Formats: sequence, structure tokens, C-alpha cells
Amino acid sequence: MDRNQETQRVYSVTAQSNQVEFENELEPAILDEIHRQRTERFFDFPEKHTPKTLQSVFAALKELGFQETPQEPCIVIRKGIICFFFVDDIVLAYRKEMKGEAENMAEQLGRRFTIKRIGELSWFLGIHVIRDRKRRLLWLSQRSYIEKVASQFPNTFERADTPITERELLPPPADLKVTRERQREYQAKIGSVLFIAISTRPDIAFAVARLSRFNQRAGEEHHQAVDRLIRYLY
Repeated sequence: MDRNQETQRVYSVTAQSNQVEFENELEPAILDEIHRQRTERFFDFPEKHTPKTLQSVFAALKELGFQETPQEPCIVIRKGIICFFFVDDIVLAYRKEMKGEAENMAEQLGRRFTIKRIGELSWFLGIHVIRDRKRRLLWLSQRSYIEKVASQFPNTFERADTPITERELLPPPADLKVTRERQREYQAKIGSVLFIAISTRPDIAFAVARLSRFNQRAGEEHHQAVDRLIRYLY
């Protein structure tokens, strides 16, 4: 199970149990206090910090009793409190009745790091998190990223109803000259839709897998196929 799958699994548990998420911004601190604003927190490290800084975060969480999940060390759990993070983004999720314990944990972290609470979790790793707490539902959207990809690779195709056509794509003719620039463009397109597929859109996984076969040598029909896929998303 990769990081995106594990994160989605955490989101699913969070939605079903109607947990509260805390978004935080964290950086190595001399100050021994937590800047409290709202119920959610988000942690952010300046770019100058090295992996040693991240190791200190792992060490602090372990000292607080958090245990790593087998599939993903960036997701740690302690008595029902879930903490998952990637580089400079950290989210805490827990049931309302565990608020006191979560606050205590945050205070202990604040002795080592400055914690700035930004608000209710709405974005994480470029993914928009949409909640319906009454119905205990949660949606993940990459709409803004998809729009960015579509604008980066404009095409003239009309919006497609399916990710890929039924026609089998074959390797381009052996005598076809494929420029390095054109091939890099194809690889960039595939990389963009691959990120979407593994994050929020499993419905395009098959199409992306098929189109990825031509990463080393793609013809115009392959470009048209991946452009169609982008239009399907957009």
C-alpha cells in the first residue's frame, strides 16, 4: 500500500467516525508555546531545514507514544489519535471525546516546535478535502490541479465521456522520428495524470497504465490519447 492509498484509508476512517482534524504549521522553535487560533492545525518547515529536522519530529512523536503504521511510517497512531504528515504538512485526527488528550499532546510538541493552527482541514498535499459531517461523508478533489494540467497542455479535443477509447494503441512505426522535446512533453503529461490516478481518480488508472507503455517512444496518436484523458478529467 503506497502513501496515497494509506492516506485515503485514513480519510475514510476519519469520515466514518466523524473525527475532528487538526491542520498545523510547525517549524523548529526557540519559543515554548503554541499559537492557538482554531481547532485545527497545520505544520510547515522552512525549506532550509534538513532531513535531520524531520527525524526530530519522528523522535518527538515516538516519545509521546505514537507508533508507526506498518505500511507508512509517516502515519502514526496513539490511542485513537491519528497523525499523518508529509515533509511540512501535519494533520491530527481524533474523536471529539479525545480533544483533551490531543490538546495535551500538542502542548508537549509545542515545547520543541512552534505550532501555528490555521483552521479546519480543507487542503492537504494539494488535495481539497470536502466534508459533510451530518452524513459522515468526505470527498477528495484535485480540481485545481487538473485545471492547471489542462492549461499547461492545451488541446482542441472536446470533452470526452471515457478516459480512453476501445481502439488498441500500438507502438509508433520504427521509421518515425520522435524528438526528445516531444517525448519529454509526453512523459510530463503521463506524470501529471499518474499523480491524479493514484491520489483521487482510480477511474483513470487503467488508461494511465496503458498510455505509460509509450513513455520512451510516443507518436501523435499517443499524444492525442493522453490529451483526451486530460479532457476527460477537465
